[in-house]
Amino acid sequence: MIRAYELTKKYGDNTVVQDLDFTVRPGTVTGFHDTDQAASLGDPGVFGAIVGNSAGITLLSLIALGLGALLRSVPGAIGAYIGGVLILPEVLSMLPYDVVESAIKYFPTQAAGVLGSATPLEGDASTGGALLALLLWAATSLGAAAMLLRRRDA
Repeated sequence: MIRAYELTKKYGDNTVVQDLDFTVRPGTVTGFHDTDQAASLGDPGVFGAIVGNSAGITLLSLIALGLGALLRSVPGAIGAYIGGVLILPEVLSMLPYDVVESAIKYFPTQAAGVLGSATPLEGDASTGGALLALLLWAATSLGAAAMLLRRRDA
């Protein structure tokens, strides 16, 4: 067992951690010990959330790769990603239509959020539906980029 008492960490004049106490018990992987956010890999949903986060980040990266290949411009791809993947769903969510609300659940960032959640929230897409949506977004992005690349560079 590892125990630490009253740890303090300073960077220059700034104190970033003060009087931290923690205990690490053998055989347990714990994060945020002795807080209301305690969790271990054995807790229900935690390992799935870690795997889901990995899958979500990977698929979001593939979407960005596809946009970069489509536009052949780093600034253009960054703008398209931020505008289309991050901002567009937030703007569309302001529309007062139920169909828009249902569709937004399957936009890339919202679907990745579902994959990274240890406990599903009411009203979110299912984990399988979110994974399928992200796979389709990534496949569409990469497929369009491959098709355009073959046409432009043939």
